Amino acid sequence: MDLDLWPGFVDALASMLLVLIFVLSMFAMMQSTSSHMPASARATDLAALDDKPPEAEPEIQAQPLREQPEASPEKEAWQKERNTQQALVEQLRDSMAETQENLAETRKDLQDTQSDLARAENEREAYKQAASSSRTELARLQKNLAQLQQASAKIEKSDDKPGKKGLGNDFTVGINVGSGH
Repeated sequence: MDLDLWPGFVDALASMLLVLIFVLSMFAMMQSTSSHMPASARATDLAALDDKPPEAEPEIQAQPLREQPEASPEKEAWQKERNTQQALVEQLRDSMAETQENLAETRKDLQDTQSDLARAENEREAYKQAASSSRTELARLQKNLAQLQQASAKIEKSDDKPGKKGLGNDFTVGINVGSGH
């Protein structure tokens, strides 16, 4: 039994690469948000944390680190960008939902078409069988007709010979077609 490990290996590498890219993007985002805080404010906050004793930790957690300035132009731009991104995400979600609905409808149409095709194939097969049986019946009837013609020819030959009595003109066949009785 020969096992092909290559596809699994490629999938595992791709997954690891995606996780690595995610972690790096989170790191970059954290760096960019922390870079917006002035260095002196960061140093002051760190120094304040170092000066307080461990029993003061609940007190530290209760107070805000520092008051944020009202609205800086960078923050406003970032919020606008975030709002734009959120709107885009919502549009993409709506589009994806619509696409999934269309896909479901298309799959249903495909199933309907496949069932119609199967039904048509069955009908075609039934017609082929009917045509085959009709051809067989036609061949049988043609064979019977040929035998009847041969028998008729023999009878006529025997009637034409002198001294032999055949059926001659005394033999009559009557067929009643479409009389409605």
